[in-house]
Amino acid sequence: MKHIQTFESKTKKSFGEQLEYSINDFWEDCIRHNRNIKTTDNFLERYTDHFIGDGYYDILKDKVNRIYNVLKNIETHDIELRMNSVSDEFEVLTEVSLGMLHFDDGSSGGSLRDVSKDVRDDFMTTILLDIIQPTLACSGIGHSRPSLRDSALSKYALRPTHQCVTFFQNRDILTILDQNRDQGRARKYDVDKIIEKHKPGIWINIGTRFADYDTKGKTFTYSAIEKEINNLLPGITQHLDVEEIYYDGFSTKRLKDRRFNLDMEVDDYALKIILQH
Repeated sequence: MKHIQTFESKTKKSFGEQLEYSINDFWEDCIRHNRNIKTTDNFLERYTDHFIGDGYYDILKDKVNRIYNVLKNIETHDIELRMNSVSDEFEVLTEVSLGMLHFDDGSSGGSLRDVSKDVRDDFMTTILLDIIQPTLACSGIGHSRPSLRDSALSKYALRPTHQCVTFFQNRDILTILDQNRDQGRARKYDVDKIIEKHKPGIWINIGTRFADYDTKGKTFTYSAIEKEINNLLPGITQHLDVEEIYYDGFSTKRLKDRRFNLDMEVDDYALKIILQH
């Protein structure tokens, strides 16, 4: 069985080092990595367990491995060929991208990458940023947001209660949230759920946002574009293990929730296909 080094043993072993590298440094290294800027050597392997929780480096490594293994076997060329009928009929551009997508409380986002390269660390830093960010400050605007990690204990995670996985079980932190009327942050925060919401997917952009002069200004209706999409989907998904399909931000389970006019003219549309992993 693989030995997992505990928080206590790591802290005793590298106490001096931990007073030199804070969770803010870890956060900045994740950002720098995503921007291809030089980072602290081996920072993911060295600090993930310390700041997130024991065993989470391996959990995240397994997660991004599974996402990457799904994506690297997808051939986008066939999807692009099928989408040519949309381009021709509506005189718009279509763009097919692969990446790690996430959906939360009706909002969506993604880390789109060239998966012909090994982008697993890119996916890991993206998830880590989502895990760390809620533990840094209360809700607010800009610099007016009260910090949640002012003390050395919380900044350097010198106790297990200041690791992200147990951060909002800390009485001092809950007091700060109460004082700033931000109690909902603790109720909603769950490291495992944050990790789970990130999934492999296909992001198909349709529209004129990046089009040349000849196609700018072309519009289409939701109903017209989705009719064409539904004709194409069986061919696009026939060899994929699909978990869910999101029509311009709404999953198939929530399409009835859309309140806008489906005959409204728009110039941009995004179809997202979430895959099993």
